[in-house]
Amino acid sequence: MVIRAFKILSKIIFSLVALAAILLFSTYIWLATGSKSIPFAAKYVSNQATKLVPNAKFNIKELKAGLNKKDYSIYFDINNLNITLSNYDPFVLTNTKIKFHPAGLIPFTKQPLVNLELSLDKINFAPLKSGNQELTKDIPVDLIDNFILKNKKRLKRFNFILLNTSFTFIKNNNPITFKVEKASFSPVKSGNTLLLRAKVQAKINKENITINSLFNTSSKKELVISGVVKGISYKSLNELGFGTKILNNADIKLDLNFKAITTKFNTFDQLNFNINSTKGLINPNQDFTTPVIIDSLTILGKCLNSCSTIEFERLKILFQGNQILVSGKFTDNILSINTSTSKINLEQVLKLWPRTLSPKSYTWLSEYLKAAEIKGVSAHLHFNLEDLANGKDLKDDSLYVTFPIENAALQYPKDSPLISNIDGIIDIYPNKIDIKIKNGKILSSELKDFDININDLIGKNTMLDIKGKLIGSVQDSIDLAYIYSKKQNSEFKNLQGNIISELEILIPLIGEENNKNFNLSVASQISDLKTEVFNKYPISNGLLKVNLKDNILLINGTADFADNVPLIINHEEFLSPEDTNKYISKTKVELALTKDFINKQGHSIGNIIASNNKIPANLVITKDLNQATSAEIEINLKNNSLNISKIGVKKRIGDPGFLKLKLDNINGEYKIKDYKLSIPNLTSEGTIETDQDFNIASVNSNKTIVKGSSFGFTYKNSIKSDYLLLRGNEVNLSTLDFSKLSETSNTKRDKPFIFESKIRRLVLKNGVIINSPAFNAKCTQSSCNFFSLNGSLGNNETIEASLNYPILNIQTSNAGKIIAAFGISSNIEHGSLKLTGTYSQKDTLTGSLNITDFNLKNAPIFTKLLSISSLTTASGIINIMQGKGVSFDKLSCPFTFKSGIITINNCVQKGAVLTIVTEGTIDLNKKYIDISGTLVPANIINSIVDNIPLIGSTISGGKNSGIIGTKFALKGSLEGEGPSPSVNPLSILTPGFLRNIF
Repeated sequence: MVIRAFKILSKIIFSLVALAAILLFSTYIWLATGSKSIPFAAKYVSNQATKLVPNAKFNIKELKAGLNKKDYSIYFDINNLNITLSNYDPFVLTNTKIKFHPAGLIPFTKQPLVNLELSLDKINFAPLKSGNQELTKDIPVDLIDNFILKNKKRLKRFNFILLNTSFTFIKNNNPITFKVEKASFSPVKSGNTLLLRAKVQAKINKENITINSLFNTSSKKELVISGVVKGISYKSLNELGFGTKILNNADIKLDLNFKAITTKFNTFDQLNFNINSTKGLINPNQDFTTPVIIDSLTILGKCLNSCSTIEFERLKILFQGNQILVSGKFTDNILSINTSTSKINLEQVLKLWPRTLSPKSYTWLSEYLKAAEIKGVSAHLHFNLEDLANGKDLKDDSLYVTFPIENAALQYPKDSPLISNIDGIIDIYPNKIDIKIKNGKILSSELKDFDININDLIGKNTMLDIKGKLIGSVQDSIDLAYIYSKKQNSEFKNLQGNIISELEILIPLIGEENNKNFNLSVASQISDLKTEVFNKYPISNGLLKVNLKDNILLINGTADFADNVPLIINHEEFLSPEDTNKYISKTKVELALTKDFINKQGHSIGNIIASNNKIPANLVITKDLNQATSAEIEINLKNNSLNISKIGVKKRIGDPGFLKLKLDNINGEYKIKDYKLSIPNLTSEGTIETDQDFNIASVNSNKTIVKGSSFGFTYKNSIKSDYLLLRGNEVNLSTLDFSKLSETSNTKRDKPFIFESKIRRLVLKNGVIINSPAFNAKCTQSSCNFFSLNGSLGNNETIEASLNYPILNIQTSNAGKIIAAFGISSNIEHGSLKLTGTYSQKDTLTGSLNITDFNLKNAPIFTKLLSISSLTTASGIINIMQGKGVSFDKLSCPFTFKSGIITINNCVQKGAVLTIVTEGTIDLNKKYIDISGTLVPANIINSIVDNIPLIGSTISGGKNSGIIGTKFALKGSLEGEGPSPSVNPLSILTPGFLRNIF
C-alpha cells in the first residue's frame, strides 16, 4: 500500500514539474527583479494539473516565483495546494518548492535541472464511506510511467526532496500511517548506466525504517529498481499485507534487499528480494503459547506479477542452534511450501508448531509423545491462508510432516505404561498421525516394527490403531492387553516366560460411548512360561498360543505342573461382557496326578490311594457375568484303588469313582467351597473351608452314604483340636468301622480328636440297635483317653460305657446283645454285664468282666468240645444248649489287655449244670485264640467232695475243679470255622490234684 501511495504522489509531482517547465523561460527575465506573486499562474497550473490527472482536482491558493542570484536558479513556492481525489478525503500540500537550474540544460553536466521539495501535514488515503475501490484503480498513473520510462535521459537533471509527510490508509480495517521524515531522489551515473538513487527515512506506525534504492533507466522498455529497506518489523509487513496471522505478535526486525523489474511504475513484473534478521522474538499468541526466540532469519525469494505470486527459493531459520530450511510459493492466497530441519528435539518442534495448524495433531503429540530426539523434520504444506485463519479444517493433501525419531517416549492412555527408547518415523497429516516404530520398549519387553495410527483427528470417531510385534515378557503382554482394554486382570499374575506377539489394538479416543468400538487382536507364541496356580503350585515350561480377536481372548497350550506333571491349558475370555450371556471367562486345565505327587504336596488324601496309577484331573476356572470368580476340580478315580481305612471302605481299580471340588476366589485367593465324592460304598457331598494352602479347616456334609448308612457330619480342624460330629437317623456299625477315625498320618500331632454323635439309632452287628445313643469321645494319636456312651437297647434295657483315663467302665442290662453287637459271640442271651478296668502308664488294661444270669445257646465250638469230652452228662448238656440254652449264674473273668492281646486267668463261668474254668490268650491282631480250661459237670459226686472239709479241695484240685471233669484246649483262628477244640482223655475221672500231671 505504501508503494501505491508513492506512485500516486510521484504522478502528482511529475505533473507539477512539467507545468513548471512551461513557465520556466517566460518568467526567467521577469523574476530577475525579485520574487513575484503570480495569481493567474496559480489558476493556470491548477487547471492544467486537473486535466493531466483524471479523478483529481488541484487548487493552488498562491504561487510565487523568484530568481536565486547565487546559482541563477528559478524557484516556485506553492502554498496550500489542495488536492481532491474521487471517493477520498482531500489533502493539502502546505509548502511546495520547485527549483530549476539552467546549468541542468547543459549536456554531460552533473547539475540537476530540477530540485523539488515538498512538505505535507497529512495525506489520508482512506476511502470515504461511499468509496469501494482501491486508490490505484481510481487514479491513472500513465503520466508518471511515461515520464520515467520515456524521459529516462532527462532524469539525470532531476532532484527531489520530500519532507515531513504522512500518508494514512486503511488495510484490513486497520489504519496504517506512513510518515516520511525525509525522502531524496537524485541521479547517479554508473559507467554508461544512469541510475536514479532514492533515500528515504520514514516511519510506519511510529516504527523507523530506512530505504535505499536505485532505479536503472538503461532499458528502453522497462525500469529496474534495486535497493535496501533496513529495520522494518514483521509487524509492519503484516499490517501492510505481507504477513500472516500466525506470527501476529512477532517482534522481528528485518533488512530487505530487493530488485524489481517493471514496465509500469505501479506494478512489478518481477521482484527479487533477500531478507535478513537476527534475534527475532515470537511473543505468545493463539498459535504460540510460549515465547519463541529465533537466532536468525534469511529469506531469498521473488515476487511475480506485482507480488500476486511470491516464491521462496530459500527461507532459512536458525533456532536454538537448529537450522530450518523452507522453500515454496504463495499465490492467490494459497501457500505451498516444503520445509526441512537439521537435528532437533521434540520440545523444539512443538515450540515452533503453530496451534492453528492441525491443532489436534499438536495436542496429541504434546500430550502423549513425551520426549524425542529428531534427526530432522521434513514438511510439505499446501493450504489457503484465509481458510487457516478462519479455523477451517485442512484438506487431506494440505499437510504432510515427517520426521525420524530416536530415544522417544510415548504414553497413551495417560495411565498406561510408557513406551520408551523409540526409534522410528512420525508422519503427520491433517486428519491422522502415523508413527512407525522400528524399535521400542514397553515395561520390560521390546517392540519391533510397530505402527501407531491416530485416525479421524478432525471428526468425532478418532481412533488409535496400534499394530506390531511385542517380544519379551509374557506378563507384559497380558498386562498390556488388560490395560488397553480397560479391564481388571485378576487371573493372570506373576507370569514368567517369553512371548512373541503380533498385536493390533483399536481404541476410541473420543467419548465414553465409543468404548464399545474398542478392539484388540493378538496372536502370540509363549515359551518357558512360569507361574503359580492358587498361589501355591508352580507351573513351568509353558508353550502357549494366545489369540485375541473381536474382544474374545483364547489361550491354548501345554505346560508342566509342579514336578513335571503335564498340563493342557485352554482359556476363553470375553473382554466385552455385553457380548455374551454365558460367562466372562473360562479356563480349562487337564492334568494327570499320581499318589507320589499328592503326598509330596503334603495332602493327606494321598494316604487313601492304594495304587500309583495316573489320576486324570480337570480344572475349570470361571468368571461369571457378575465378575465373581470360581473354580471346579474334577478328579477321575477309575484307574486307581483306594483304601479309606478310617471308615473301612475300599475301591478296586476299574471301579467308577470321582472327586469334585468347587473353589471360590476371595480377595484374590482360592478356597475350596463344595465337594462331592463318589466311589462304590461311599458317596458324600457338602462344603469345605480351607486355608490358603488348601489345608482343611472344616467339612460339613448333610448327605453322606457309607455302605448303606446315610448320615451327615461336621468336621472342624482347629489349633486346639480336631472335632467330628455325626448326625442323622441311623448309622449301621455292623458294616462300618469307625475305630480308626482318630488316627492320622501326622505323627507329630499332639492335639486331641473330639468325637460326638447325634445319631438317633446305632445299628450294631447281629441286628442289635442302640436307641438315642449319647456318645462323645476325646482321643489322641493312638488312643482315646475319654469316652462316654449311654443308650437304650429296648425293653428297658440300657448300656452305659465310659472311659475316664485310666478307669474304664462298661455296664449293660443285656449282656447277650452287647456281646453279639461287638461280634464276640451271638450264642449268649440275657445277663447283666459289668466290666471294670484300669489302664497303666504302658497302656495296659487290667480289669475284670462279670456277667450274671445268662444263657449259652447253640454254640458250635462248645458243642464240639462237649461231644469229645466223654463226660457222662455231655449229651444232656448239648440237648439243653440246643434247646433253651445252658444257664449260668455268673461269669467272673480277670483279664489284662495290652497291644491287642487279651490274657485271662482263672476265668470261671458257673452254672447249674456246668462250670467252666479257662485261662490263656486271645490275639486280636492275629485273630488267634489259645486258651485251656476245665469242664466240670455239676453232678452229685463233685458236689459232695467239694463240701468235705479240709480234704475236699485237695482231692478235687481246688475250688471249681471237682473230681470228675475234663481238661480241654482251644487253639486256632477266630475266623472261618473257628479254633479247634481238644481234650485230655486221661483227665476225665482223675482227681483234681492229679489232673495236671496228665
